[in-house]
Amino acid sequence: MRILHTGDTHIGARQYGLEARRSDFARAFTQVITIAIAESVAAVIHAGDLFDDRYPSAEELSETVRALSRLKEAGIPLLGIVGNHEQRRGVQWLDLFAELGLAVHLSAEPYQLGETEVYGMDYAGRRRARPQQVPPGSLLVCHQMLDKARSDGELRLEELAGCGARLVLLGDYHEHRVWRAMGAYGHTPLQLVTYCGSTERWSLDER
Repeated sequence: MRILHTGDTHIGARQYGLEARRSDFARAFTQVITIAIAESVAAVIHAGDLFDDRYPSAEELSETVRALSRLKEAGIPLLGIVGNHEQRRGVQWLDLFAELGLAVHLSAEPYQLGETEVYGMDYAGRRRARPQQVPPGSLLVCHQMLDKARSDGELRLEELAGCGARLVLLGDYHEHRVWRAMGAYGHTPLQLVTYCGSTERWSLDER
């Protein structure tokens, strides 16, 4: 089974105040959808910050609905969590897309993807975040800063290694990174922890 891990698409970002940059971020997300369809992946998993802020414009919402509709027509589910940039009080934009049948808002309840259970944890704030315990061999999606990516990160790799997941897909850090750690009980297979990176450069120091 193949999945496409993406995140930090920041739709609506007007970097340097330029409308051209808003178009770049929207185009990058559209390209992700095109690749997912061309590669016939089992699912697109979005690790948060779909939007750059919690108040996307009507145009940005319309563009996103069109892109997600293409995925739905191809029979590919979008499974996502909420990041810090787009997080609202109460109902999230991802919940709206779920109501429209265009996305799944991952949570502490498992989503069955083939033979794999998928869990999600929305952005939990800058306090020390702790990953939820999930069944061995499952997949966990989080939007937090890992201590191995940045020294002040609120999520520890050693805690992720003990959460039970076989694969942890992260968002928030804008560069692609991969770590391997021994699984929860030492005798389980190596666990893969990865950031997908952002789909478009958000600052000059990103690679």
